[in-house]
Amino acid sequence: MPAPPRLKDSLHRHPADSYFVFTFLISWTCAFAVAAPRLLRREPLPQLTGVLMFPAMLLGPCLSSLALTGIFASG
Repeated sequence: MPAPPRLKDSLHRHPADSYFVFTFLISWTCAFAVAAPRLLRREPLPQLTGVLMFPAMLLGPCLSSLALTGIFASG
């Protein structure tokens, strides 16, 4: 699905800012998805959850760079 023209213009004007915002949002969304089941039940987070949050957060830079490359390459 192509990005709306107004969003594309904003991304082209501020590519570094866009990358960092996308990276931050994706990384912390993935980390929250790993920890959310325990947090919502108000249980303490075991060490394994912390270990699993790290690779989940690494998805942020990868996915945001692929998404922005696709957006910038399309025009």
